[in-house]
Amino acid sequence: MPKVIKIPFKILAVVLGIALILLAIAQTGWFKNYITKKATNYLSKELNTEVKIDKISLDYFDRLNAYNILIRDEQKDTMVFIKKLKANYNLKSFSNQLINFDKVVLDNSLINLGIYEGQSRLNIQFLIDYFTPPPSAETKESPILEFDQIKLINSKFIYFNRNFEAPKDRLFNENDMLFSNLNGSLEDFQIINDSLNFNILGLSGFEKSGLDVQTLKSKTIISRSTMAFRNLLIKTPKSTISNYLKFNYNSYNDLANFIKVVKIEATLDNAQIHTDDLALFGESLKSYNERIKGDGKLEGTIADLTSNKLNLSIGNHTHFLGYLKLKGLPSIKNTIWNVNATSLSTNATDLSRLMEIQNPPSEFLNLGDIKYQGVFKGTINKFNTKATITTDLGNIETNLDYTASSGDIATYSGKIKSDGFDLENLLSINDLSTTSFDLDVDGSGFTLETLKARVNGTINHFGLKNYNYQNISVDGTVANNIYNGGFGIDDPNFKLKLKGSLNATGDLTTIKVKSTVNKINLKTLGLDSVDTYLNFNGDINLKGNRLDQIVGRVALDSFALARANQHYLFKQVNFTSKIREKSREFSFLSDLGKIELTGDFKPSEINKITQHIAYIINPLDNQKPADSIESNNFVLNANLNRYNKIYNEYLKGIYFDSAHLNFSYISQTGKLRSENKFFRPNFDGTNSNWAGLSFSNGGEETPLNFAINTDGLNQKDSTLFDVFNAHGFITNGIVNFETTSAKDSVINIILTGRYIQQNDTSRIFLDDSEVALNGKAWTLKNTKFPNFIYSNGVAELRYFDFRNSNEILFFDASFGENSNKLNLVLTNFKLDNLMPFLAAQDTDLEGIANGYIDVSDRDGNPIIESDLVVDNLKLNGDTLGDLILTSSATEDLLVVDFNGRVEGGLLNKMNIQGDIDFGNSNSPLDLTLSTVESSIKPFEKYLTGLASNIKGFSTTNINISGPLTEPKLRGEMYIDSLDFVVDYLQTNYNGFAVVDISYNSFTLREAQIKDRFNKTGIVTGNVSHKNYGNFMFDILIDSLNSFEIMNTTRAENDLFYGTAFVDGNMAVSGPLDNILLEINAKSREGTTISIPLDYFESDGKLSYVEFVDLTADNNIINSGFSSVSGVQMDFNFEVTNDASVTLIFDELLGDKIEASGHGNLRMEINTFGDFNMYGGLTIDEGDYLFTAYDLITKYFEVSPGGTLFWDGNPYNATINLDAVIREYPNPDLLLAGVPQDDESTAATDKLPTDCHLKLKGLLFNPDVTFDLTFPNQSALNTSNNSSLNTVINRIKQDQEELNRQAFALLVLGTFVPPTFSSGSDYSVGSGAISTGINSLSDFASSQINNWLSQLDTRWQVGIDFQNFSSTTVEEKTEIMVSIRRKFFKDRIELEGSVDANNSVGIRPWDITAKVKLKKDGNFKLKLFHKNAVDPTLGNLSNIQTSGVGLYYKYQFDKFRLREKKIKPESKP
Repeated sequence: MPKVIKIPFKILAVVLGIALILLAIAQTGWFKNYITKKATNYLSKELNTEVKIDKISLDYFDRLNAYNILIRDEQKDTMVFIKKLKANYNLKSFSNQLINFDKVVLDNSLINLGIYEGQSRLNIQFLIDYFTPPPSAETKESPILEFDQIKLINSKFIYFNRNFEAPKDRLFNENDMLFSNLNGSLEDFQIINDSLNFNILGLSGFEKSGLDVQTLKSKTIISRSTMAFRNLLIKTPKSTISNYLKFNYNSYNDLANFIKVVKIEATLDNAQIHTDDLALFGESLKSYNERIKGDGKLEGTIADLTSNKLNLSIGNHTHFLGYLKLKGLPSIKNTIWNVNATSLSTNATDLSRLMEIQNPPSEFLNLGDIKYQGVFKGTINKFNTKATITTDLGNIETNLDYTASSGDIATYSGKIKSDGFDLENLLSINDLSTTSFDLDVDGSGFTLETLKARVNGTINHFGLKNYNYQNISVDGTVANNIYNGGFGIDDPNFKLKLKGSLNATGDLTTIKVKSTVNKINLKTLGLDSVDTYLNFNGDINLKGNRLDQIVGRVALDSFALARANQHYLFKQVNFTSKIREKSREFSFLSDLGKIELTGDFKPSEINKITQHIAYIINPLDNQKPADSIESNNFVLNANLNRYNKIYNEYLKGIYFDSAHLNFSYISQTGKLRSENKFFRPNFDGTNSNWAGLSFSNGGEETPLNFAINTDGLNQKDSTLFDVFNAHGFITNGIVNFETTSAKDSVINIILTGRYIQQNDTSRIFLDDSEVALNGKAWTLKNTKFPNFIYSNGVAELRYFDFRNSNEILFFDASFGENSNKLNLVLTNFKLDNLMPFLAAQDTDLEGIANGYIDVSDRDGNPIIESDLVVDNLKLNGDTLGDLILTSSATEDLLVVDFNGRVEGGLLNKMNIQGDIDFGNSNSPLDLTLSTVESSIKPFEKYLTGLASNIKGFSTTNINISGPLTEPKLRGEMYIDSLDFVVDYLQTNYNGFAVVDISYNSFTLREAQIKDRFNKTGIVTGNVSHKNYGNFMFDILIDSLNSFEIMNTTRAENDLFYGTAFVDGNMAVSGPLDNILLEINAKSREGTTISIPLDYFESDGKLSYVEFVDLTADNNIINSGFSSVSGVQMDFNFEVTNDASVTLIFDELLGDKIEASGHGNLRMEINTFGDFNMYGGLTIDEGDYLFTAYDLITKYFEVSPGGTLFWDGNPYNATINLDAVIREYPNPDLLLAGVPQDDESTAATDKLPTDCHLKLKGLLFNPDVTFDLTFPNQSALNTSNNSSLNTVINRIKQDQEELNRQAFALLVLGTFVPPTFSSGSDYSVGSGAISTGINSLSDFASSQINNWLSQLDTRWQVGIDFQNFSSTTVEEKTEIMVSIRRKFFKDRIELEGSVDANNSVGIRPWDITAKVKLKKDGNFKLKLFHKNAVDPTLGNLSNIQTSGVGLYYKYQFDKFRLREKKIKPESKP
């Protein structure tokens, strides 16, 4: 039995025993006093302390009352005081083993137990020692002291230990406890040896710290080693603890060190503990107002407390389940936490409250529900946490070490990782989406002054504008207010590198960054609607803490932008900000121009300044800024020196050569001034040479004057107005204006009026306005009502009544949701009044209209009622007839009867009639369109560029049904007497067609066309569409046989032209705006193709002296090529020997190559007119008419095997061609100054010489070389011609000399002395005479051929006059006459030449015949017979030679030598 408790009860038993004895002995008062005195004296002496009892009274033998019972301790301090004690007992129940009391009441009692300073034992220890028998005493079983009920009334209990100071961080002090106002009942109270067993039915009390125990219930056991409370229930005003609590200790002395020594075993069952109660044990919880609910078990001392499974709830949403070990309580600061949270859930609202975050940012609240699963180890100042945090926005994994040190500086390191976190909902920015990252953090400090940290890692993806940026790297350090580091993105569509620093050590923060940006695709990043790529390098150097302080420069170089296959390069893009005293300057400089903003202003006030300017212009619809504007003024200047195509990427349809903009603003007076000028502005085809806009005012309260001036308005190439100006003023938000528009004497429009904008309504009042068309003045009747109103999305045109003599045009209309209507009345209105407005459409319209057209909106349906007659309707000069149009609504208002017809003219007997039933939502249309031999010529305009000169007649019968938005046509059309010209091919065709018309296509049931030679093509296919849009052509012209597909001249196409007859087919396919014309064909007889190469006028020089400059502008192809917008062509030609190809070097002089050959060519023309050519031609035979100085012509024969090849750009075509002409010059000039032997007389005879002109390289700029060969030089090494052969060999070794001799031979008809000979300065007189005579012979040949070509182009004649240096002119003069002609469609060619001078009996002559054994020229027969003089053979002359030859050509793609198989040797 605990002695601390047992001793008082033993004393109480003694007192009660004495009282009972006294009661039994005597009931008199004097006796009671005597006995009381004797008892107290005895106890005081025995216990060696003061014991007092004022009064004892016995009521019979079952009740005892004692008053003012006092027991002092050894320090003379009150240890026990009971003001009134009541006891009920039954003497019969008393025995040696049991002392039983029915009921004991302690009223106003005090128990004061404790340890005095400097001592180690309780103040009651002396009583314990007195009642404790000595160890040697014989152990006897102690009697049981039992109380059925003990009741406490207004009692107190004190415990103290004055060896400890009071804690500073909490109110409850376990070494200085005072429980007052103790009230309650205990049952079955037993004292058995050193143990107490009792039930607390209900005990309440108040501890001086503020702990208010309203209810305490339990089954209690107290011993020297244990205190156990079963079925425990403790209630305070705000807390409830239930279930089980046990304290284990070695002795009662351990209670003095309760926190560290006494071990606790506790089981919590639905416990509710308020932080106000916990705050008594730790003031750090004082600011909270939370109720903690818990279940679980706790073990250990308070200083070393463990829970293997603890379930806690705080607030409405915060729950904890997991393992908890706390070492170091009650000091929160020094406690080592070891927390393993199986599940910790909360939300941002609860967490911000628990963390005492005042006004938590919305970004924190957006986290929503938060779940934590992981480990926390360490103190609150030094810990490691490794956990997975799950929120409504995503997951975060952490592994961090944290250490707090003095001076608010903490160190931290670790890893933060997330595989998906929603930034859009975190930051409430719609353009953001999710991110994932893996970052390493190592640093210290949290403020700019103390922060020293490094962040390194990867942001795997970052979502912005519906695009996930990938592979973002971060590597940077922060120290001493300076950040240094890098940032990079390695995304497939975004390459970025940033490296630089941010310095906040001074008064102003400095930013220095260098950046490299490569391959940014703005479309995939969600920043543009088309593929747009950016590349640039950047250098950023800025200083400032706020926007108003920022100064510095941002410089971008190598700035490249590619958008929609267009490329833009900018050398520089610079942004500069400067502050000079009270002046600030912003400037933007780039290849686009320069923009400057200067003045005394604050950039942070730009919104207020904009609001003020809007108020000055229109005070009715804008408010003046409520706050004063500190900015004083600014001037904006922009100079866009030249237009850049990039403007069209973002300002569609807007173009200008250059622009100068100026705007100034003064805040104090509200003065505005602006001068702006645009040079050659163009908006969607409407343009002017220049346009100016200016406005100004005298101050905020004065009118704002404005003026718009232009150099007139043009629509593409047509003039809309020669004059187009406007001026006026704005006051109180009302725009008073006058516009003047005029075009020659055709249009003159003067509009005056007022424009008022208020709230969401715009109104225009027109006053005294007049429109003059073609000299006719149309006056607009005045009205007091607005002529134009726009409000709530509805635009209204009212009271537009124009009149001229007896012509009237009246209309009003409205446009907007459920408000669409039009009322048009025409009286004697001539349609040509509209011509000034149709000029840009290239449409002529004539006729006189009378009647009306009303269009109204009924239940969303356009109800058209009309009665209109147009007499003598003409379109583009074609008389269509008289148009009669009537329509009317029936009684149910949703059915419109429609009747239209044309009488007379090209569209005679065209009718359309039926009704439109808007009540039938599926198919309101029920109309019939019919024509009887109506001309199709009026529709020619809609095929402009594709076909022209269209003629023919159509007979149709078509039913129109379905909805208005998707009418369905079904019927047939017969086109007869069809005749047209294909514009690009310039071929004329005629024919007929029967067309079946269905809901979505026009199908050619039967169609046929013929060329001008009556060759036939069969046409099949159809034209499909989707609701009369997205027309798709699929037409095939097949079964072509020697069909003409081209008949162009150089005027139509100077890249190639001619006449083409083919076998094959033509196809027309694709959409209307991108039609593809395909021709797959094989050339046939009569095909001639000319390729002109003479793009420069002849100046008398050789054809190849000047060529196209390929480095200048290859767009010359487009400028010289006639293309049709919206039409692309793909021609595939197999060229045979039936086709003739002519390369024209000078059309005026006839300098050209005419050849036949074979090959395959492919020509492509796209919708922009870009022309490409592929393939090659191999020359089989041909002639080259060479001209020089407009005097000399030479016929070269093109050697077979020459090639022309194209690989795309026609100007990149290559040529490899060898042309040969045979001349018969006298070689004597070659031997001038060369020693000769006596037998070299033959040098005075003509030498047959083949002159080769070789063209190789680019067709339009070939390398031109010459070569000389001597076909009859059979004995170059004989002694008779050794000198001549030596000279010839030396000439061939010197290309420059070879070119010189060849050129002289072509131009002069003779050799010239070589530059290396001593006779190079031969007689000027004889040489000039010879040269002149030879040149005249060439001129004569040229003129004769020109005359013959006018009769028959197949005749060619040559005259060659040679005068030799000799004493006998008659003997040394030759006149060679040659003639050549082709027969039987160029299958046979005869050629002959003879010397016309026969004075000496030497007459060289030559006859040659060539026969094409096969039509394609691959197999030929050649026969020749000639009589010639060969000076290389000495004195031999009149040598006659005859021969025959066969020529065969075969093409192949592969060639392989076949290896001979070697038979393996047999083994012996």
